[in-house]
Amino acid sequence: MRDSKAPEAGHLTLAPDSFAVLLQGIKAGKLDL
Repeated sequence: MRDSKAPEAGHLTLAPDSFAVLLQGIKAGKLDL
């Protein structure tokens, strides 16, 4: 995963299960994004 506005900043690698938890949090509105 990377920031499309700052691609030179690198990327974040997540395991599939961690990514699923992240998506669940986003969909549930639990994260301040």
